Amino acid sequence: MRQNLGSEFVLTANLDETTAGYDDVANATANGGKGFLPLGNSSTPFTGTFEGSNQSIEELYINRSTDETVGLFGVVDGAVKNITLENVDVYGKGSDRLAPTTGGTGSLVGIVQSSGVVANVDTDGQVGGEFAIGGLVGLSDGDVRASTASVTVDGDREVGGLIGHNDGTLRNASASGAVTGNGETGGLVGHVPVGTVENSYATGEVNGGFYAGGLVGWINNGGEVTRSYATGNVSGDSSGVGGVGGLVGKNIGVVNESYAVGNVSGESDVGGLVGDNTDTVTDSYWDINTTGQSISDGGIGLTTDQLKANTSLAGFDFTNTWDVLESGPDGAVSYPFLRNTTQVPAPGRETTP
Repeated sequence: MRQNLGSEFVLTANLDETTAGYDDVANATANGGKGFLPLGNSSTPFTGTFEGSNQSIEELYINRSTDETVGLFGVVDGAVKNITLENVDVYGKGSDRLAPTTGGTGSLVGIVQSSGVVANVDTDGQVGGEFAIGGLVGLSDGDVRASTASVTVDGDREVGGLIGHNDGTLRNASASGAVTGNGETGGLVGHVPVGTVENSYATGEVNGGFYAGGLVGWINNGGEVTRSYATGNVSGDSSGVGGVGGLVGKNIGVVNESYAVGNVSGESDVGGLVGDNTDTVTDSYWDINTTGQSISDGGIGLTTDQLKANTSLAGFDFTNTWDVLESGPDGAVSYPFLRNTTQVPAPGRETTP
């Protein structure tokens, strides 16, 4: 496979420590302790198709602290789909601070280039690094969809539960792992400079410095988040820089039809929905009870009961996009959830019908 990066491949069986030769290339003793050597790099990306056939790869180990493109695949400009990564342990440098789009570290892919596609991939474990670090993908300029990450992610800047730096399209995705960073840290995506995030959610706890958000740390002036939500707690130290929010830490792009309910705490520029906003926030809400915040730089604050009652959410499409779970005479007992990216149990679920 390594010698034919433009070909089509189909995984026909699970790969784990019982697979002949697997430990020689993918465990903690392989390659002098560096573990697996990623497939493809910036000069020779993977341009073929990898069909996982709903099989799994277990116990993938990578420890390449000086390498910029780290993951099962280093760089992808083809397609990777229908695979599960279980109990990964991946560490890579990620992008260079002076050239922030040159690298990335993720469990599956370091960099997804503009023609790259990642679809129907699930991953769990832990990922760490410095710049552009994500639970699934480090940096994406392509199309990532219908994928989930339950990964503990730890990095410095541009750190996200699913993607560290997103200049592409992210849709129908979710992340549930705890995320820790020093800047541009989000439960789903760390930084969205010019990309889009839609029909997605994050439930993991976020502990960031500046620009920390339950869903996205920083949306830049070409970025957009729509039809998405975050339920995880968010804490950050935004003193002197700004931006800690239940959904987005810093927004100079577009936020639409979204909400946040996790507890939010920080030093300054703290908001239930958005910490620091200089652009557009429409039809978006936060729970003033659960976030512990009565203010936000954009959005509308509602009580828990109001946010669980869909008639209060002007702008939300409950015919095609959103739904709630109801039980008996008390009405709605869940927050809105996405029909095409369903969270189980539903967000805010209190009882079982």
